[in-house]
Amino acid sequence: MKAPRSSSSSSFLAVLALATAALFWAGNMLVGKALNQQVAPMALAFWRWVLILVILAPFVLRDVVRHWQAIRAALPLLTLLALLGTGLYNALIFGALHFTSATNAALLNSSIPVWTLLLSVLLHRRRPGRMELAGVIVSLYGVAMIISHGSFGGLADFQLNRGDGWMLVAMVMWSLYLLLLPRRPRALPSFAYLWVTGVIGLIALTFLMLVNGGGRAFVIPLNQSSLIGVFYLAVFPSILATLVCNYGIDRIGSVRASQCVHLVPVFASVIAMACLGETLHWYHALGFIFVLAGLVIANYRGIATQKKVA
Repeated sequence: MKAPRSSSSSSFLAVLALATAALFWAGNMLVGKALNQQVAPMALAFWRWVLILVILAPFVLRDVVRHWQAIRAALPLLTLLALLGTGLYNALIFGALHFTSATNAALLNSSIPVWTLLLSVLLHRRRPGRMELAGVIVSLYGVAMIISHGSFGGLADFQLNRGDGWMLVAMVMWSLYLLLLPRRPRALPSFAYLWVTGVIGLIALTFLMLVNGGGRAFVIPLNQSSLIGVFYLAVFPSILATLVCNYGIDRIGSVRASQCVHLVPVFASVIAMACLGETLHWYHALGFIFVLAGLVIANYRGIATQKKVA
């Protein structure tokens, strides 16, 4: 018996959606780096989420009211997801960019699949397949080639500074978020879920800002670059990326979906070349090939299973 056509197309659309999220996240890191001299990390995260909540409110309040009982029942889980994946996570990323280089940030960002795999073993007693492990290794090889400019000897001098430490904590938090995300109330639409966790995360972030800096912590310069930057951070790597990321995770799982994070430094390199006039080198192209190969290898079992069923 042949599988429905939608089965194979759903897997393709899931990977495409996750690649789109990676593109938006690459822009997130570049914009955050560009604004880190103008806006404090917590203020940037705060106003980003204020704008997100304002944009989404007219579209989600009816769903929030309709699913209020489900929200109350899952409030502890939603609070944990909000702390892991909303304001605190973004504040850590923006704070790390004050102290670490783009190379170190890209390298640590690409460790997400490793942490997701390890946490899935600890929390879910899950045994990773050989193809999944091989896919992680191959993709990491491609990322390492890109960020080291084809010279792996440079990675031997990698040192963990304060920014690297914050990035590492943020990556572990995001990996745990990915594993817990499928447990969220499925009846709650994606945008309503984002709004609810955004409110909870913003409350926590506001408390931290008041404790650390008082009213001054909320001040940002009102110039064109900061306003455009906050708008981009609110719409693309937050609202749109969350929507397509949830779509992909729901269809191929957290561990396989996390492989697409390797596309972030790839897209970041391409954007930097387009915006800054950098030259395309051989290690960019070869690294990109290895990243894509790792994604294919990690998802090979699912693809093969679909072909067998068909």
